[in-house]
Amino acid sequence: MISQFINESTDIWNKCVNSKFLIQMQKNNLEKEIFLKYLIQDSLYLRDYLKTYSYGFIKCKSWEDMNFFASSINYINSTENSTRIDYLKDFNLSDNDIDKMQKSKECKKYTRFLLSIGKNEDISSILAAVLPCMISYNYVFDKVSKQTPNILSGYYAPLVNDYVNDKYRRVIKLWTHFADRILQNVSREKLLKLKDIFYRASIHELLFWEQL
Repeated sequence: MISQFINESTDIWNKCVNSKFLIQMQKNNLEKEIFLKYLIQDSLYLRDYLKTYSYGFIKCKSWEDMNFFASSINYINSTENSTRIDYLKDFNLSDNDIDKMQKSKECKKYTRFLLSIGKNEDISSILAAVLPCMISYNYVFDKVSKQTPNILSGYYAPLVNDYVNDKYRRVIKLWTHFADRILQNVSREKLLKLKDIFYRASIHELLFWEQL
């Protein structure tokens, strides 16, 4: 089921790969100020991304599903957010500093989209909204690392490795199987709605990259 959504979004994700930010990252001529902008905006984004997972946790009807959401919240915080904190230290910034900063226009649009779905929709819609970020990051950085293998040994290696390592691939597999189980009995009308949410989230991913 989710594979259908992915197939309809890969054209968008390929545009992410070809964004100016990621091209410059591969060429190792990305300006520090631009990378800092990414770190700040993505750190702010992750806060609301995790809140959206929290809405999913609240709306779960089984202990098993609650544990699934809870484990993912912990995983994101201990890996992705931790990596960003380490990079922020290079700029003499901390997580507390980020809390005082403002979201960009595109970041606001994306997080409002996520939080609206988290507050007002069911678990299937929440999954359709959050999975494009998770899956596209693997897709994008897998392409980047294959196009520029030495990126895995340079300054951006910790960031890239977060999304191309075997553990992250296993997490994606677990989440896609979980989503397929949740979506297996939805109506055709609901399925079309979920496809639209997934696609719109993928568009937000592209706009986030293009703002940098």
